[in-house]
Amino acid sequence: MHNTLLKKIIGDIIQYKSRSIVILLGMIIGVTGFGVVFISYNILNRELLYNYMATEPASLRIETEGLSKDLVQKVKTLISVKDASVRLELTGKIMVSSNKWLPLRLKIFDDFENIRIDLVTQVKGVWPPKRGEILLEKDVFTFIDFVMGQSIDLSAARSDVVPFTLKGVVHDPGEAPAHMENCVYGYISAESLSLLNKGLSLNILQILIDGDRMDESLIKESAREITAFLRKQGVTIKKVIIPRPGQHPHFSQIGAFLFIMAFFGVCAFILSAILMVNLISSILASQIKQVGILKAIGATEGQVNLYYMAFTIIFSPVGLLIGLPLSMYMGRVYAQVAAIELNFVIYDSSVPVSVYVAIIATALIVPLIMVLFAIVDTTCLPALQLLNFTEVTAHWKQNPIYRLISRFNCINRSYILSIQNAFRKKKRFIYTVLIFSLGGTFFISTYIIRESMQKTINQEFKSRKYDIELILEENYDEQDLASIFNTFDDIESFEFIQRYKAVNRNENGGDITFPII
Repeated sequence: MHNTLLKKIIGDIIQYKSRSIVILLGMIIGVTGFGVVFISYNILNRELLYNYMATEPASLRIETEGLSKDLVQKVKTLISVKDASVRLELTGKIMVSSNKWLPLRLKIFDDFENIRIDLVTQVKGVWPPKRGEILLEKDVFTFIDFVMGQSIDLSAARSDVVPFTLKGVVHDPGEAPAHMENCVYGYISAESLSLLNKGLSLNILQILIDGDRMDESLIKESAREITAFLRKQGVTIKKVIIPRPGQHPHFSQIGAFLFIMAFFGVCAFILSAILMVNLISSILASQIKQVGILKAIGATEGQVNLYYMAFTIIFSPVGLLIGLPLSMYMGRVYAQVAAIELNFVIYDSSVPVSVYVAIIATALIVPLIMVLFAIVDTTCLPALQLLNFTEVTAHWKQNPIYRLISRFNCINRSYILSIQNAFRKKKRFIYTVLIFSLGGTFFISTYIIRESMQKTINQEFKSRKYDIELILEENYDEQDLASIFNTFDDIESFEFIQRYKAVNRNENGGDITFPII
């Protein structure tokens, strides 16, 4: 019996060459698509966290007034503090081409050679920058054509336009990609700060706590201790920011990108598995009497199931042998491309064995279960019932769908029979509809997401109903401003809005404030 089944398997593969090739290609595409996404997702998710944690992100940031270098050294001696540093962050504008300005986020360090918290690393050029020199984040160069050594005009902290010389490129994994934010990240030394505003000083105290840096309650407790100490030293606390421990500040947008990747990979594999089930079901439908003969000469239900599952048992490993190496290579390539887009570096492209085990198990087990579910209703029937099977039964002829289709006498008879045959096998019809539905859903959802995002952006701009927004760093009298704007003939209308930043104060009488974002 085993020899008979083996001969039949080989004979059917040869007989149904086209279907066998489609089944094999479906498995290769499904495994490759699923593997690429699963492997690249694993690499990107791990390396994003590694890139961020390698910068030694601050446990908390305290914006102050009256902070001195000596006081920073005293903060380092507190029990709850592992390390502390001070810097300044400013917003401004930078000229990227003739009469075109972009937002500028400027970071000022006291000592570039001794950055220990929220690290930035040198890519090329000068390090550290001297007075009048500026470094830019490497992602800036993906959408702006700056040249090393050129003079760049910028303004920040209510300063006039000041020329700086571009002297180097750095990588700052703690920031969102510059091309996504449509802004420029710049880095200068404390010596250059006086060129912008002589009255400013480094006032952002960054703290690494001594203990579990993932424990948010411990960080808050340390923040209360540090702010209490600073107040006793006469330092004014403007605000305290506690980032979510171990999470990139822009994880939500990057996480959405990774989720869409995972969704597409799973859909690709499901579609290929359903295609395999549909093709094997069609082969079984054409061989029902042969199944009856096999059972009549002694084949058990399990042997018959094994025979039709043999297509999956044979083609799944073959598809896996071809698809897995492809997915290993393409997954790493895609991860490198995505990492460039998200502005971080992949230091380790290895993938845990558990990921390969999961891909192999999914590729072998899921199709088997789906095929078994599709064929068991037929293979469990007695041999006599299978031998007496007729394609079109009297019961089917009484079906409302059959009777409705039969009324269309104006249509060629062969077309009517084809339509009736499509509805005759309910399970096969459901599988066919499902695969087309999933494929259509996959395509349409991608298009809808794109159009929805574009429409949302357009509506956002339309709802603003203005062309220019000016943000002033100080409060001015509205009448004084109105008298200035009225002198411009090109201004049709204007209005003033006062914005305030809200904070959530804790129960200790404002001992520490946490900004509401």
